[in-house]
Amino acid sequence: MNTSTKRRIWAKSAAILLVAAQAAWAGAGFVFPSLPGWTMFARFERLPSALVDKDGKAESLYDFVPKDVYVTGMSGARAIASFACRRMPERAPWRLLWKDGRVEYACSP
Repeated sequence: MNTSTKRRIWAKSAAILLVAAQAAWAGAGFVFPSLPGWTMFARFERLPSALVDKDGKAESLYDFVPKDVYVTGMSGARAIASFACRRMPERAPWRLLWKDGRVEYACSP
């Protein structure tokens, strides 16, 4: 057996072992739900902020995005607020309220 054949056999064995380990991990995830896996990405905390229009009606940021979108930073919240301003300018001025009491004006009429 030459060296390239040995390497090919070793690489094939390593790949099979990796696939088997991944399959075992996925199978264990069904039995032990606390194992880290894809479900850990479904538990993002919602960003504590709200949009308030000129009449004082509060809207959640999440009313403006699809259900599977997670807003995890202030820049994302500001982008959504900007979108709300463009989408409904008749309700301007929009204010972006943060949980800690800070207020940012997203847009004015």
